[in-house]
Amino acid sequence: MYNETVDAQGQPQPIYPTPVIGMVGLIPDLGSICGQAWQAEGDRIYLLGIPLGRDGSCDRDTLPLVTLGGSEYLAVIHQTISGQPPETDFDLELRVQATCRQGIRNGWVGSAHDSAEGGVAIALAECCISGQRGARIHLTALPAPIRWDELLFGEGGGTDYCVRGS
Repeated sequence: MYNETVDAQGQPQPIYPTPVIGMVGLIPDLGSICGQAWQAEGDRIYLLGIPLGRDGSCDRDTLPLVTLGGSEYLAVIHQTISGQPPETDFDLELRVQATCRQGIRNGWVGSAHDSAEGGVAIALAECCISGQRGARIHLTALPAPIRWDELLFGEGGGTDYCVRGS
């Protein structure tokens, strides 16, 4: 796998391992698809999946599904590439994707976006920008040892950001 690019000065730079999976599928009804842009004022925002820990707890003895390990946050803000990337819970991923697709087909979900690269904070920003609408998000105190940067910018599989009409 080719894992190198050139920087702004033309110097070769390694790309840290970032596996990407591309998928192709059949969409039976093109009228029942959605993008990431917010659709209407007052829509509710839902995060599907388990955002903090494998069982919803804050147990750090097991590798969490959402982590800062290998994240864009560490690379861009802290200029470091470190940490262990998250595990993928394939059963959870299948359930999250099936739930989101079913919500779209039934008209319950007007827009949907993954919260992978950059975490939920970046997903929210991208939905706001593409829909030219803002979002009001209320966050409560976090249980220790979860940190705000981990919650907002952590990356991992099994989480999607979905919206439905009000």
